[in-house]
Amino acid sequence: MKSRLNLTLVALLVLVTAQWAFAQITITRSFSKITLGMSIQELQAVYETKEIASSSVLPGERLLGIDGQFPGVTRVLCTFYLGKLFHIEVSYTPQFTRRVPWKTFVDPVKKKYGEGWSFESTQGEVIIWNDGKTSFILEQKAAPKSPSIYVASLADDDLYNARQESCPSRKYKV
Repeated sequence: MKSRLNLTLVALLVLVTAQWAFAQITITRSFSKITLGMSIQELQAVYETKEIASSSVLPGERLLGIDGQFPGVTRVLCTFYLGKLFHIEVSYTPQFTRRVPWKTFVDPVKKKYGEGWSFESTQGEVIIWNDGKTSFILEQKAAPKSPSIYVASLADDDLYNARQESCPSRKYKV
């Protein structure tokens, strides 16, 4: 969990210098009925959630999980800062990733948002889009002797930056 958040942080940092390249797009700020900026109460009115304990949760944050409510998805993690949803992370099942090749998963997104910025991590490929308001990240994660999984993340840049300002040791901006 912590490595996912760290990868997201690194990716968002890189976007500081690359935002101009993606400024022509407008990223959809939702997954199903989950929308960046919504309140915890709005999310819980639509989905059954459970609180997730994590050492990476900062003061003023809450991490809620939605399990088993979407076909092909293991879990949706929703991170709230000061009561507003600022990060959505969708982890797809190994069965989904065996059925859907990475290129098939990524191509519709590239068609909608452009090529994005991509790089190889130690676990697999990462592709990032940013429109100056929202960051969208697709990751292909592989582990030895395990099938790869796909992870899609959406982050509200303004809420992310406000969150980072509240933590002196993590003052990164998008």
